[in-house]
Amino acid sequence: MKYRHNKRINTGLVYEMLVMSLAESFVEKDDEKSNNVLTLIKKYYSPGSVLAEENNIFSIILNNRVSSKEIAQKLISEAISYSDKLNTKNLSSTKSRLLRELDSCFAEKFFDRKIKNYQIYASVHQLIKLNESKSLSLEQSLVKFKLEERICDFLLNNKPDNFKSLETSKKYNNLVFRLVIENYNKKYKDKLTKNQKFLIKKLVESNDFEFKEAVLKIISDMNTKIKNYRYKQIVSENKVLSVKFDQITKKWKKDIVLLNKNPITEASLTTLLRYIGLLDEINR
Repeated sequence: MKYRHNKRINTGLVYEMLVMSLAESFVEKDDEKSNNVLTLIKKYYSPGSVLAEENNIFSIILNNRVSSKEIAQKLISEAISYSDKLNTKNLSSTKSRLLRELDSCFAEKFFDRKIKNYQIYASVHQLIKLNESKSLSLEQSLVKFKLEERICDFLLNNKPDNFKSLETSKKYNNLVFRLVIENYNKKYKDKLTKNQKFLIKKLVESNDFEFKEAVLKIISDMNTKIKNYRYKQIVSENKVLSVKFDQITKKWKKDIVLLNKNPITEASLTTLLRYIGLLDEINR
């Protein structure tokens, strides 16, 4: 039996690519792209959805390390057997709808991204597909054995990121948190300011109430800074900064009303990230 893997229907890979795309959209300041990605994540990977349930299988394996082969085999068996609870017909139709929307929303080659531990994602996906069969041929059994061996080696040698030990909300699993932080630190650490990274971190690790409170506090702090900043000597003595800051102040008076009214919408967060970046630039 030839080993085949279609990454377009690999729930774990598609999810990781969506998170990577979200990270890119924030850095690129592409509102349309970030709105599209967030909409897809919420629509197809919200807690309790069939894709989120299957994605948990990938998350369990990708975010664990074990001390013995016996434990690894048991973990794999338990994780893969969880797929028995999923409605395969619903799962297939949901994936088809998601793929149609991905093809419609993204002009760029969405599936060309390089994914860390790609082989493990592929192996888990193939095991899930084999698990759907009531009986396996000899060739299928050999493939299953090789896949399990590969995943066992991974579990025995895997070094989960330190982020896994951080406390995250139930709304976002550890995989989301790890991916967002990993992608930002790996690709965009020199492009985002410390304060922008703080806001992104809050988005991932907080529940809705905590995040809203944090955003409202940031808005309040920024309002204070903008009001007081014009009195600082460096701004008043620098004509370029003075003109730039006057423009920010005028726009801020309008935007703060919308930010306070709807603080955690995609548009508000994008706007807030830009203001944070502008103030950080002036500080530099």
